[in-house]
Amino acid sequence: NREAGSFYKQRDYSNLVGGKYPVISHDYCGNENLEGKTAIIIDDMIASGGSMFDCIEELNKYGVAHVYVCVTYALFTRGIEKFKQYFEE
Repeated sequence: NREAGSFYKQRDYSNLVGGKYPVISHDYCGNENLEGKTAIIIDDMIASGGSMFDCIEELNKYGVAHVYVCVTYALFTRGIEKFKQYFEE
């Protein structure tokens, strides 16, 4: 039983901070019956990881059992330490 969902990133386009518009939220759109399922997050790029962590936290609220992350381009502009810590927790 395979199902697809997606996240919609909302930004505050009235407030430019450091050359970027801040993210307000990541809203999940899809089946809400995710208890015990495996989720795969596919993204084009990770810079700081904020979006990825937000999506993982939101999926955890729905009770997913496992989350896998696939990324085509990993910048890690704020270092990879945050990812290592998050993985350990």
